[in-house]
Amino acid sequence: MRRDHGLAPIEQGYIAIGWHEMGDLSLIKPTRDAFKAEYERAYPDAGLGKVRTSAGVPFRFLVEMKPGDIVIFPSKPDRMVNIGVVDGPYLYQAQAPFDCPHRRAVKWLKHIPRADFSQSALNEIGSALTLFKVATNADEFLAALEIVRSAIKCRPCRFQRFL
Repeated sequence: MRRDHGLAPIEQGYIAIGWHEMGDLSLIKPTRDAFKAEYERAYPDAGLGKVRTSAGVPFRFLVEMKPGDIVIFPSKPDRMVNIGVVDGPYLYQAQAPFDCPHRRAVKWLKHIPRADFSQSALNEIGSALTLFKVATNADEFLAALEIVRSAIKCRPCRFQRFL
């Protein structure tokens, strides 16, 4: 999420992505090819590489992300790493602020200073990609929650990071 969201995702319990030109994602056939085609329609000036990379984000947000997935949101205003659990289905809010109409409710579990993480973990969640699976340092983030994977109702294989 862009910096202009400020702390709203934490205060209001959500994560969101843009791609507003694509409209309601739930109306798109849930296949990668359908999302690529819709992305090309919505963004006709995008090159092939951009289509491949960018169309995957809304696809994963709608199709792959499920309630119970753990998410990480590094908030820049307060320099915190926020870890939560997806707490609801995909929602389309056409008039949502910040041009981010695609949303999911999140129950935030912990807000941890960036300084508490290794540089490797911070580098991993510092990717320019909006949505991806945290792989290399997933255990460090889970340890920061002071839980074991089986202690919460989540899908530990689906550890996502949002920008």
